[in-house]
Amino acid sequence: MKRKPAATHNIGIDIDPQALSSFHCDYPVRLVNDCAHRFLADEFATLEAQFEQLSSEGKITPDSRTLFQGLLMLVRLMMAVFMEKTTKKYNRNSRKPSSQTPKDETSTSQAGSKSKGTAQNDAVSDNTRTIETTELVEVDTCETCGEDLSDTPCLQQERRTLIDIVFEKV
Repeated sequence: MKRKPAATHNIGIDIDPQALSSFHCDYPVRLVNDCAHRFLADEFATLEAQFEQLSSEGKITPDSRTLFQGLLMLVRLMMAVFMEKTTKKYNRNSRKPSSQTPKDETSTSQAGSKSKGTAQNDAVSDNTRTIETTELVEVDTCETCGEDLSDTPCLQQERRTLIDIVFEKV
């Protein structure tokens, strides 16, 4: 932000108060200590409410109302896409070809369709050993926005298996 030219309104958003306290700029900047996703969603909701109030008071013509509703819908869509935490990868947005991406189990298969790629051999070799350990890790805060997750129930577990290849001298 320090290198960009000043705008009419400049807002710096950071969840880390220490980063905000050490921030200095040559032009006026409104500093906000919050999650950027939450802040943007709240600001957008405020703008929508102001638009609805002006519309209900008759201060916006029907044509302008239609235009602004379309623009608000586009902004809402862009926020949903860009603020999405993860995007599922498939062959069009990944470097992996379709033969190396897993089959989408949510879609219905078509008659006569076969999976792509060579069949995978899941047999375990004789010179391996599998060690399974269980470790419970509590998640207290979101890695992305820092939001408190201590009261959020666990929805999913991750399982990891370590397989060692044993080389014996003969």
